[in-house]
Amino acid sequence: MLLNANPPYTALIFKQHPYSKIQTVPNYHRFYIPNAIVAFTLVTYNRLPIFSNTQVAELFLNLLNKITNQFHYECIAYSLLPDHIHLLLQLSQGNPNFSLPIRELKRLFSVNYIKSNPLLPSPNFSRQKHHETTIWQRRFWDHVIEDERDLERHLNYIHFNPVKHGLTDNPIHWPWSSYSKFVANGYYSKDWSPHLNQFEDSDNWGE
Repeated sequence: MLLNANPPYTALIFKQHPYSKIQTVPNYHRFYIPNAIVAFTLVTYNRLPIFSNTQVAELFLNLLNKITNQFHYECIAYSLLPDHIHLLLQLSQGNPNFSLPIRELKRLFSVNYIKSNPLLPSPNFSRQKHHETTIWQRRFWDHVIEDERDLERHLNYIHFNPVKHGLTDNPIHWPWSSYSKFVANGYYSKDWSPHLNQFEDSDNWGE
């Protein structure tokens, strides 16, 4: 479920869940904080553009909704690109270990995807050994949001991503993101365009 995007949206989120705002985030590979807001990037195996297919994109979003409900997460924002996905999720108090739901999301998608797309690239020996398909890259990128400015920057990056990759000239025209909901709630204007220098100090956002 998408949280209401009424301005000032970033301040509203942290007002509701101050615990996630005041945490100091150590430099760990994974850090699990109850109620934290976390950005994720999931990439397909060998950058296969499987999400160019409308039915496949809908399948992923349906499963995303299922997983967020199961673990009591909130999907704040998302953007599906042909070969990768950006998510911004708010964790729950009781299930801060996000590795399990992300792993389950990828697993469920793989099981359902294979049913209608059985001819996948052949897995190498390592993937065969670990019973892995050739749908997703191993692992995923995550970043725990540290403050309101960090949240705003990630919201902007996620929603501008289709433009960045040359898939559209305006994010309002990209159907596979939460941008239109943010526009409807007054957070963005229809002709919004971010200052690109805010993305320069990123670590490539897991892409």
